[in-house]
Amino acid sequence: MNMKRLLFSAFAAVMLAGCSPKIVSNLTSAHQALPQDVEVVVLGPETPGPDNAELLGQIKIGDSGFTTKNGTYPEVLELAKEEARKAGGNVVKVVEHKGPDMVSSIHRITAQILRVEDVASLDEAEDVQTVSSHPDYAVIYFYRDAGTGPLVTYDVHVGETKVYRSKVNTKAEVKIYEEGELEVWARTEAKEILPLTVKKGRDYYVRTGVTIGIMVGRPSFDIVPAESGRTEYELIKDR
Repeated sequence: MNMKRLLFSAFAAVMLAGCSPKIVSNLTSAHQALPQDVEVVVLGPETPGPDNAELLGQIKIGDSGFTTKNGTYPEVLELAKEEARKAGGNVVKVVEHKGPDMVSSIHRITAQILRVEDVASLDEAEDVQTVSSHPDYAVIYFYRDAGTGPLVTYDVHVGETKVYRSKVNTKAEVKIYEEGELEVWARTEAKEILPLTVKKGRDYYVRTGVTIGIMVGRPSFDIVPAESGRTEYELIKDR
């Protein structure tokens, strides 16, 4: 009986590990590991790396073959941050990013692990981004990629106005001309509300999805940092 439990536990551990993305690190240099509460700055593919950075190595995060969790872009970046801390790095510079496609259902990245003396001098992705091209209004970018409950669709409202139909592989750009607090909401078997305070000249990225419910599933909203949100949004091939 004990042997059966041991074999089952070992099998469960292997399956659990296989459900997460595959991480491959190639370090050429390393420092003492950083504490978990030390923030690591992420620089996207379009942002140049700092000139004074020390290159510690490269990391690849991809599909293990049957990855079922931790596969969104923000989650993959968090895994990269963890690996950077282990190597004593405080900057992750994304070199290549691939979104979900016919090959894989998760986001995959190749990134450099860097170390700089003054990490505070670098600009980290924020929840919103100031954009000078539209100073008279804010923009909310709604989108939905592959995920839980692909057959469940629902209408997204801003206040009393329907602005977007949430279904897999769709997106919508919504302009907001009044500053202040507003209510983003949707309803399936239950009503889900996202309070949002908007300011003119800013972009807000809201990933929609479905969480487990009693019968159908519940709407979900996630405010995504500007850099990763913009990348995820652009990868959506709207039907």
